[in-house]
Amino acid sequence: MHDDIMRAKYFLQDLSYWCKDTTALLSRRFVKAEIEADPLLIIVIALVVVFFLGSAFWALSIASSRRHNPQIAFLLGLALPWVFPLLILFTMDVKGERARRRQEAREQKERDEAAALRAEEERRAAEEALAKDFHAKWTQSYFEKLARKADGSPAGPFAVGFAGQTLRVEQIVEVQPTLVLVEFKDAHGEIQRMRIPFAKIDHWENC
Repeated sequence: MHDDIMRAKYFLQDLSYWCKDTTALLSRRFVKAEIEADPLLIIVIALVVVFFLGSAFWALSIASSRRHNPQIAFLLGLALPWVFPLLILFTMDVKGERARRRQEAREQKERDEAAALRAEEERRAAEEALAKDFHAKWTQSYFEKLARKADGSPAGPFAVGFAGQTLRVEQIVEVQPTLVLVEFKDAHGEIQRMRIPFAKIDHWENC
């Protein structure tokens, strides 16, 4: 927009010089031809020409710089002197610029969504790797060794955290490939049994 305003400024300066030179030239020719002419009339005619042509050429300049049809802009600048150039100065986009901005916005949105998806996948992968490392020691061989003391008697009791709860395990009854069968006392002091999958164990400690 600043470039358009500067071009309009220089164009009006050129037109004012042309108007002054043309007025002087016509006055000299009228005098030489011994034709009586009112200098004020010549100035008025020149100003009218400047008024309309200045508007038309400014509209043409703006339209050309923004890749729109300059001929139509020139005619509209003549039909709507100074109103049309001022209107397009503030409202006319560079042709194709709006579509380009929309395309860039779509591409940026796609890049952001792809980046968010990658970040989510990386987060999940990190959580899965952490969980895998955390539960790596909960294996069949680990619990088979843990189930017995050095003298072969049942080991226990244990404080076990799993699936968001804590349980006092009296002893390990059986160890299977993916879970451990344990005995514990219920609220009435009676012995109960429960299967605890390795994947759900949060911690397993001696009491």
